[in-house]
Amino acid sequence: VVTWTVVVRNTGQFAGDVQLRDPIPLNMTYVPGTVAATLGTASYNSALNRVEWQTTLAAGQAATVTFQAQVDGTFSAGVIENRAELVDLTNGFVSPIAAQLAVNSPNLSSAVKLASAAQSYQTGVLTYTIRLTNTGTTTATGNLVNDPLPSGVTFVTSSLSASGGSGIASYNGVLKRVRWDGALGPGQALEVRFRA
Repeated sequence: VVTWTVVVRNTGQFAGDVQLRDPIPLNMTYVPGTVAATLGTASYNSALNRVEWQTTLAAGQAATVTFQAQVDGTFSAGVIENRAELVDLTNGFVSPIAAQLAVNSPNLSSAVKLASAAQSYQTGVLTYTIRLTNTGTTTATGNLVNDPLPSGVTFVTSSLSASGGSGIASYNGVLKRVRWDGALGPGQALEVRFRA
């Protein structure tokens, strides 16, 4: 059972009427009686298979809508996406919102690559940092980092290091790529650093 949470905040200067339309995601079934809201009226519309909520929010006011859904037994692994719409009934604006849930699968979607500076001179050396966190429910395995060096950049020998996970970092001089191969368990983080 998964609890989906939507927080709506009025960042404007005036009160506004808002509505949430949140279809139950594919491969999930709504858990009866679980929809709730801190303000306004929230309900499950069985004919449209969606959660609906409506209220008036004062300037600066926030509300939270929650409901639970069960992953269908036929869905064994993958990512479930919850796509909803928030409607500003005062002016008609529709804002799409989405969240994802990894089911029995790794999730490395929060990966980032950072450089020690936004710009460098021709002979300058930058330190690159790649960070991965497995927010999924199973171990990610194989080639998890495969980073080609930008053109005009030369890898600094012996500058490659990695921490976290269980694997090996390497540099392929022919393909000019930094790699990390191994396993990264649920909740584990990996950091690969090199200079170029």
